[in-house]
Amino acid sequence: MDILKPVYEVDDYLTVLGTSFIPTYLVKGNDFVLLEGGLASMWNVVKEQLAEIKIDPGQIEYLVMLHSHLDHVGMARPFKKEFPNIRITGTKEIVGALECEVYSDAMKRMDASFEKIIGLKTPEKYIRLLNEKIHVETVLEEQEALDLGNGISLEVIKAPDRKSVV
Repeated sequence: MDILKPVYEVDDYLTVLGTSFIPTYLVKGNDFVLLEGGLASMWNVVKEQLAEIKIDPGQIEYLVMLHSHLDHVGMARPFKKEFPNIRITGTKEIVGALECEVYSDAMKRMDASFEKIIGLKTPEKYIRLLNEKIHVETVLEEQEALDLGNGISLEVIKAPDRKSVV
């Protein structure tokens, strides 16, 4: 299995980016959304993939976090640093976790393990960002929809064994 698989366009509205081990999803309405934050080490790969499909990361309106695990939020810090207009988005359950959680020793070990598995290294210029808290600017409530235009929206639902997810 090729862990660094190429971009996969599901249809005109959904493209799979990232890696086969930790994917992230580009949803295209009138506004663009990146679902899942992946690992910080994936940031350069995702930027290259966006360039490949001719999407400027600055066009992405929202980075939606589905939950607060490290392998789902890692790109939030470098993305926000390079493209400050993106709105970090998640549910109220995610807000508390992301705004108080810093890059602990346990998280560093976990990130290092993932990096070995997928063969990517977090760029040095992002290492210092990993200790910054992630501020969620757009908070979605259960049953609330994020309207992307062009008939595309994302709705928050309650999933088994999880809190609310988008």
